[in-house]
Parts: sequence; C-alpha cells; structure tokens
Amino acid sequence: MLKGVAASPGIAIGKAFLYTKEKVTINVEKIEESKVEEEIAKFRKALEVTQEEIKKIKEKPWKNLEKKKQKFLKPI
Repeated sequence: MLKGVAASPGIAIGKAFLYTKEKVTINVEKIEESKVEEEIAKFRKALEVTQEEIKKIKEKPWKNLEKKKQKFLKPI
C-alpha cells in the first residue's frame, strides 16, 4: 500500500502518478575521432525530438481548454 499526504479532504478516483527517485547512471565510452561528428549529429537530433515532445506536452492542456477560457490565458 502506498501512503502520502492528502492535499485536499475527501476521496479522489483516477489515475495515480508514482514519483520515484532513481539514481542516474552515465556510461562513459571513448569513440573514434572519425565518429565524433556522427555522434554530435545524433545528439542534436535527440535534442530536436525532445524539444518537440516538450512542446506537445505543453500544448495538450491548452487544446483541451474551452475557447471562452482560452482568451483569458495564453500558453507559456
């Protein structure tokens, strides 16, 4: 059973988000000099994909918001 601190009185039914702290491990490996540019390109592509994912996550609640409420708010 999971325990936590109630933010509000009462009962809520819905999906739960379980936050756990994980230790981050970083693998360090050497690459050949001839592969450096290829690895940099992979890294830049990963950054682009991540930025697009974050943009979609930020836009999702906005798209679901009623039109009359959208005119009072603007997305971050």
